[in-house]
Amino acid sequence: MCMFMSYYGVNPLQLVVVALELLLSLVLGLLVLLLELRLLRLSRLARGVLLRLLRRVRRLLHRLLALLAGAPRVLRELAGVLHVVRHHDVVEDGARLHLPQLEAH
Repeated sequence: MCMFMSYYGVNPLQLVVVALELLLSLVLGLLVLLLELRLLRLSRLARGVLLRLLRRVRRLLHRLLALLAGAPRVLRELAGVLHVVRHHDVVEDGARLHLPQLEAH
C-alpha cells in the first residue's frame, strides 16, 4: 500500500489530479463560452450590416418598380397626345358590328 492512502482508500494525489482536471475543464468551458459570445457578437454585427445592405437593395428595387409601374401610364399619355386620326383609319359605310357572314341552306 501507498503511504498516501486516506481512510477511504483513495490516494490524495489522485484527488488532486481529479480536482485539477475539473478546474481545467471548467476554465476551458468558460473560454469556449467567451469565444462563442464573441463570435455571436461579431455575427450580430455582420448580420446588421447584411440587413442594412438588403434594406437598401429592397428600397432601390421598390423605387425602380415604382418608376416602371408609372412608365406605361406616361407612355399612354404620350401616345394619346401623339395619336392622330388619318384618312385610312376612317370607315365611312362600314357595319357597326363585325358579325360573321351566315349563309342560309
